[in-house]
Amino acid sequence: ASVNNFHRRGLDRSVMRYIFNGSNMYHYYSPSRRVRRKVFKKYQHWVPNIFLLHGLADQTVPPDSSIIFAQNLREAGHN
Repeated sequence: ASVNNFHRRGLDRSVMRYIFNGSNMYHYYSPSRRVRRKVFKKYQHWVPNIFLLHGLADQTVPPDSSIIFAQNLREAGHN
């Protein structure tokens, strides 16, 4: 989810900047992007099993984000 998406749903951009220490590298911290990195594949045996549950009424993070995350986990070989 983008910063604008969070902002439209009430989480101010300044809060996002605070959370990420003033960095504009929001995508760097994205779980979906992190599991696509080669380093994740190298160390995935240390990652515990993950159970994803996402409500359809979530107005901050679109449910599609969890679907994409699950797909990326499977593609990385983490079942």
